[in-house]
This record gives sequence, C-alpha cells and structure tokens, in this order.
Amino acid sequence: MKRHLFSAYAIIVEKAVGKIQAAVVQQLRQLHLQAHAAGQTKEFDSQVLQSQLSQAVIDEALISLIIVQNLPFVIVEWPEFHTLCQALNSESKGMITTAHSTITKKLEGSWNTHKDIVQ
Repeated sequence: MKRHLFSAYAIIVEKAVGKIQAAVVQQLRQLHLQAHAAGQTKEFDSQVLQSQLSQAVIDEALISLIIVQNLPFVIVEWPEFHTLCQALNSESKGMITTAHSTITKKLEGSWNTHKDIVQ
C-alpha cells in the first residue's frame, strides 16, 4: 500500500515508532542527559562528530565548491574558510587540506573519475 501511495500520488507514509523503540530512545536520552550533567559526554560527542566525516566526501565537496563557484584554489589557505568548516563540525580539523597545490592534484583525480560523465 505504501508503494502504491508513493508511486501513484507521491505520498510518503512514514513508519510509526513502536512502543519498545520509543522507550529505548527515551532511556538513551536520559542516559545522555545524566552523562552530560556529569561532564562525561565530550569523548562520546567527539566520536559522533568524527563518524560523520569522510575524507573522500570532503574532497569531492571541496572540489565541487571550488569549480562550480569558480573560487580560487587558495580558499583552502584562508583561516576564515577553516573557521567555517570547524564551526560546522569541530572534528574537521586536519581533514581539509591547507595547501592550494594539493587542490590541483585532487582536481586531476576527480577529473579522471568523472570525465566519462562529462563526455
């Protein structure tokens, strides 16, 4: 039925959270609040933020940003750019290159990967 509603009417029916899952989520929230109150969440939060980072995704997004917006390669040397990136994810320090010369290498690698699509 969900598939029919989606294909025929573009209606997405989301699955309801069960009672057990709702209780689990509530217990996890309570445990996290207790750990936060005790000042023990810094390492956990750091691991969560690090798990969201992927070097390949970061490189591809950076190359796309530079090429599509016609930005200079030296953007990666701007302290303001790194400040923005770390404001979005504090664990991104060291994940974004700081030398514009490496952008050329990453661009060549990206071109070799995507040139079939362009042609």
